[in-house]
Amino acid sequence: MFFCDYLRFSLKGIFSKKSRFFLTVLSIFVGVISVIVISAIGSSGQNAISGELEGLGLNGASIKSKRYNITSSDVEKVKDYLGGGYYVSSMSKELASVKYNGKDTNVFLCGGEPDALNILNMKVIYGRGIRDKDIEKSKNNMILSKSSAGKIFGEENCIGKKAKIHTPFGSGEYTVVGVVDNSSIYDMVGDSIPPFIYIPSNNFSSLFGGRFLGEISVVGKGEEDVCEASERAIAYLEKDKPSKNIFYYENMNSYKKSISNVIDIITLIITLVGAVSLIVGGISVMNTMLISVSERKREIGIKKAIGSTNLSIMLEFLIEALIIVLISCILGIAAGILISYLLMNSYGISLVIDVKSLLLSVFFTVFIGGIFGIYPAYKASRLSPVESLKN
Repeated sequence: MFFCDYLRFSLKGIFSKKSRFFLTVLSIFVGVISVIVISAIGSSGQNAISGELEGLGLNGASIKSKRYNITSSDVEKVKDYLGGGYYVSSMSKELASVKYNGKDTNVFLCGGEPDALNILNMKVIYGRGIRDKDIEKSKNNMILSKSSAGKIFGEENCIGKKAKIHTPFGSGEYTVVGVVDNSSIYDMVGDSIPPFIYIPSNNFSSLFGGRFLGEISVVGKGEEDVCEASERAIAYLEKDKPSKNIFYYENMNSYKKSISNVIDIITLIITLVGAVSLIVGGISVMNTMLISVSERKREIGIKKAIGSTNLSIMLEFLIEALIIVLISCILGIAAGILISYLLMNSYGISLVIDVKSLLLSVFFTVFIGGIFGIYPAYKASRLSPVESLKN
């Protein structure tokens, strides 16, 4: 027989019992959906978290010191030394409070230079960012995220509004000159953490009694190696210092990779749990095929009597099992992608489909169908023509 003959007989056998065919497809269909949805959630979540971590500055390196107070002069030295291929800014963070219309709000106060917005992956939606003149003249200007603007001022576009910032060491009235949208993690968690406000580094130092800057963040504008750049910058800073090993750097990307690895492991474990349902579906296919073999003994006996070989009978039933699995797989993938899209869209996350995981799901499903379809096909091929016709 030709392949089209095998296909024709297989389809005839499948659709002779439509309700049973539907239930068998459903068992595999549910398993495929679970694997696709879990894989998509893992990939999309990892991509979203990676973007959010970049928005917190975890895509570069931080130069720090435990026994030396970093100054704005050090920041300028690093920036001039590394050149235009890198974003360089000090990063200082402390708790403070903001008073507006008689209401006090606890905030995270952050100090930095103009490159801070690029390092934190922020986009200005109203007004502007920090400028060099803000640093030079120590202007009382502040920038905040749109969610922070809503919490403090009751509206996103609050350009020109003034509020008083209080710290244990001093206070001052600051004017909003910019509102940014970085869709970051702290914008997603609502009231769980205080709003973030960004001010020039000089002002930050003044508000905290002349405190020195916390660290120097370095982020490449392209594919630059920030670790190698940080090592060079540290050697340059220590050149004029009386001793060495004053500075050290932390590769912030390592934190992002660690989080990604954890997500990968969790996704893998949940996917394996979902794959169990595919095995259960495979058992359902085997059960269906065994029933089909039992019901079609007479048909098998007639085919053998007129010359069909054991191999041709075996192929017919094996193709029948594979068709059931393939139909289930195609429908499951389509439904899984649709469900994943709806889930991700409801949370405002871009859907990411891992093609490798998709192909692996197809292969695993077909493999399961083949494994559990072999025994019924083999049993059908070994039936005796005489016994089959008697039955």
